[in-house]
Amino acid sequence: MAIIEIHVRTRLQLFDSMDPSPFHERSLDRNADSYILECAGEYHPHEPLRLLLHGPENMRSCLGEMTQAIHSH
Repeated sequence: MAIIEIHVRTRLQLFDSMDPSPFHERSLDRNADSYILECAGEYHPHEPLRLLLHGPENMRSCLGEMTQAIHSH
């Protein structure tokens, strides 16, 4: 399984701040989206991928919301 790692200081680094949708429905930030797609393109198309987010402890309470937003994107 391939792992794509992202390091963030706040959850807002992942999402488009101009998107007026509720947080769990927001689009990913253009830079985050490009980075994830670029990394994913380095692996075989059928290889399972895991996205590993690194951030401060205070983001742990938002993990479910961030996971839902990423899957929705």
